Amino acid sequence: MSLLDKASLIVTPNAYKASKLYSVIPSSGTGDMTVVRATTATRVNSAGLIESVAVNVPRIDYTNESCPSLLLEVQRTNLNSTSNLSGWGSLPTTIRTYNTTDLLSPDGTNNATKIQSTLITEDVSNVITVANGAVTFSFYGRVLSGTKTIQVDVRNNSGTIVTLSPTLTTQWQRFTITNLNSGTGSSGAVWFYPNSIGNIYIYGAQMEQGAYATSLIPTVASTVTRNADAISKTGISSLIGQTEGVLFIESAALANDFTSRIISISDGTLNNRIIINYSTSSNTIQLNVFSGGTAITLINYVVSDTTQFAKIAVRYSNTLGYSLWVNGVNRGSSVSTTIPASMSRLGFDNGSGGTFFVSKIKQVNLYKIALSNTEMATLTTL
Repeated sequence: MSLLDKASLIVTPNAYKASKLYSVIPSSGTGDMTVVRATTATRVNSAGLIESVAVNVPRIDYTNESCPSLLLEVQRTNLNSTSNLSGWGSLPTTIRTYNTTDLLSPDGTNNATKIQSTLITEDVSNVITVANGAVTFSFYGRVLSGTKTIQVDVRNNSGTIVTLSPTLTTQWQRFTITNLNSGTGSSGAVWFYPNSIGNIYIYGAQMEQGAYATSLIPTVASTVTRNADAISKTGISSLIGQTEGVLFIESAALANDFTSRIISISDGTLNNRIIINYSTSSNTIQLNVFSGGTAITLINYVVSDTTQFAKIAVRYSNTLGYSLWVNGVNRGSSVSTTIPASMSRLGFDNGSGGTFFVSKIKQVNLYKIALSNTEMATLTTL
């Protein structure tokens, strides 16, 4: 019997509709995941274009990939109220053209901003209200021909400036700058300096509170918040091994940002659960088990980069104990044979609807049996 035949649940970035991500196995619908996100959001589609998806629709994303992944993000707000730079200040001889017909934007329409400069000292700038902590500014940029290096400065509320000098090419690229606010004020500022005479094209200017950029949140006249992606399935005790089994994921973290990001099988509470976690330690994958509210197993494995896709699996058994497998190798084991009781929920979260599994996911599998070492190696080999 193959690993495919032995799986009780397989979920991939495949068929979906509003509020639902269909499972490949079982075909009965028992394993279809519930999707909740009370706002619209954006993704990169199979044609490489940014597009908006409706409320509660899962995001099947193709960013820099030929094969899709399921995109799960935290809640973020674009604090820049005009992502096309309208309302930003500029020097008198700097000309800005919105909805330029010169080229198509990353969303496939004519809605980029052309900045025409006749002096290298000119700038386009704006003050954006931000709170203390990390803030990240991002934008898409390009030119019509050749290359052009520009300067972008982001000032925090202490007056410290972080400078980026990206080279724009004839392909749209996204650039990001992160700064840290720690002063008494609450405002940051951004400047675009063309650095040479000519035209540059900007799209999707975004300022958000956090240490990395998330997917584009378009704004027109006010700030906009995109809610977190919450995906789970309850009432599936028949698909989860109660005395032995395997939880498998193929995923990549969105950033090594020292936050906890969890996928779990549980009883719907924090008391009984088996979790795989991108932990608060740098580039660390973690297996953690709780039974009756008591932590009984903890295994950590450090990888070179959690933002690269990895195949991760937890095998659990009331006779064999626990083991954590990453990319074809058993990275750690525990002799504990205590299995959390009454597991009936799969959640891309901590087991009860918090600490979401912020990541890109290519597949999630459940097995109701403890696979052999050979099978575990096969399942998790990249």
